[in-house]
Amino acid sequence: MAMKNCRQNLQKIWNAPLPIADVLIAATVLTMDVSVLTKNKKDYQFI
Repeated sequence: MAMKNCRQNLQKIWNAPLPIADVLIAATVLTMDVSVLTKNKKDYQFI
């Protein structure tokens, strides 16, 4: 589920001419999502 959302967010970033600030915010959110998933991987085997 989370990976699907990440892909959709990346597609939005690539397809839409967004301001740099919005891209940086989205990249930061993506990075935090990935780090959270990685950190919780031991706890949640289904991820």
